[in-house]
Amino acid sequence: MNAKDDSIKLVEAISAGKVEIDGKCSKCTKSICCNSINQKIPTPRSKEDFDHLVWQVSHENINIFKDADGWFLHIKANCMHLLPGGVC
Repeated sequence: MNAKDDSIKLVEAISAGKVEIDGKCSKCTKSICCNSINQKIPTPRSKEDFDHLVWQVSHENINIFKDADGWFLHIKANCMHLLPGGVC
């Protein structure tokens, strides 16, 4: 039986040279997309659903919100790639 070769091939990386960063991102240290995650959650319908939401928001940096698109779990957590200058 022949096994399919799904191994990862390593290639030599080349320098990309100087890369220009879009001006709107160059000084953004407070960007919400780099400091939090929003995860869509099912609409709570029962007492148990709301009890679960209360349990979730009992943890640090966890919030829940509802907007026109539905219910969301908001997790405040910095992206590990965010540098002090506000870029990745």
